[in-house]
Amino acid sequence: MLQYDTLNDKDIKEHNSYCEKKNIPIHKRTAEFWRRHEETFPRLQIIAKMLNNSAILSSSLERDNFHLRA
Repeated sequence: MLQYDTLNDKDIKEHNSYCEKKNIPIHKRTAEFWRRHEETFPRLQIIAKMLNNSAILSSSLERDNFHLRA
């Protein structure tokens, strides 16, 4: 991450470019951002885990709901 106290447009563009190169889906990019930068900000480690867990849980729920509707 660039050396700033807050995120800026360059940080966002860099992250989007990184995700595109790694073929990370758009809906997982926020969690990936926190995962990549969790060491920079100690509390981000907790947020990253929460986001990753909620992404996994929500995708599991979506799959389960799809099977219920079918």
